[in-house]
Amino acid sequence: MEKTNIFSKLSQKKVEVIVFFNYYVQHMSNYFISQLLVCMLMLLALLRILISNRKQEDSLIIFAPAAFFMSLVLVPAFGLTLPILLLIAESTLILIVNIPSLNRYSQKLYIDSFSPAYITFTGVLSILFILLTVFIFLNRPVPEPHTVNNPAIPNINRTVYRMRGTHSAGFEEGDRLFFIPDAVFYTVEITDGNNSKPVVILLPDVYTTFSGNEATVSVLTKKQNTVVCGDFFCKDGNYTNKTLFNRHARSLFLQYLNYKADPVITNSQNYWKNLKKSELKALLSFVQQHYADRKLIVVADGLSGAAAKEYLDETKNPAALVELDNSIPGYIPGFGNYAVIEPLLYTKRTVEKTNGWIQAEQIALKVEQLK
Repeated sequence: MEKTNIFSKLSQKKVEVIVFFNYYVQHMSNYFISQLLVCMLMLLALLRILISNRKQEDSLIIFAPAAFFMSLVLVPAFGLTLPILLLIAESTLILIVNIPSLNRYSQKLYIDSFSPAYITFTGVLSILFILLTVFIFLNRPVPEPHTVNNPAIPNINRTVYRMRGTHSAGFEEGDRLFFIPDAVFYTVEITDGNNSKPVVILLPDVYTTFSGNEATVSVLTKKQNTVVCGDFFCKDGNYTNKTLFNRHARSLFLQYLNYKADPVITNSQNYWKNLKKSELKALLSFVQQHYADRKLIVVADGLSGAAAKEYLDETKNPAALVELDNSIPGYIPGFGNYAVIEPLLYTKRTVEKTNGWIQAEQIALKVEQLK
């Protein structure tokens, strides 16, 4: 009888673990899964020193360049964040250390021997890999809260418009398949045939892009809003004069300057404010073309809030405005869904820690009050 109870408890525990694992996997973001994939490729490249032997081709070495190229692909997909930067650095070192092995494999040679220097470097890289993996797990995105009683969420449609143009000349959708866009516009809405939903223009600050605000976008969309947002890369829309940081790397670079309280941040305020006015103008024009006669609400983060207020007043635009600032408990103005995307780093930078998804709900509530 006692043995039966033990097996029953173990079985129940097993079911609980499976249910939790299934839930967590379903709610892991593509961002986190992609990081885990790169880690897996790097692990296989590092383990070759234990698995490979001298009587076979060193086929595991192909995971070294695979990890490197996969880490680079994460940048255009998710922007350059600190975890992705660390993955690129680690995979680059692994690739460099294994260049002689790649050359040997390309000539279809068997493994000769692992030199003491190679063993030492691989050992160091393995330790760095373990530390990096722990950091990625601790800093993984917070999954969206879930309850069993939640009704099924309708299909959400995201449309991406790759635009050409400048702030001075205006933007239009590019007609070629392959080109580097000057801006990317996003529309996110529930596909239920309702064409009267309010349109929410989300205007991020200079420290984030659309991908850094997706928790807010998700909550706003589920509350029956059409969300429009844009990332700008045009010639007259650069946040910094450093060419290296004009696109995907610029947010991380500016976040670093903000963290260091660099004078560049203070000196650039007026310039950035004018850029944000131009971005809002472009998004308002886009909305007028695609969603005319809809109620319009602008949600602007940090410095973008002041820019949006000035622009709407100057143009006498009737759109309602929600400024994201310290009135939302624990929110870091300008940093979007930082508490969701970088939870470990968020706790190091905020005085009042709160759940990032609760912050997104509070933003959505402010929008609901203006409908």
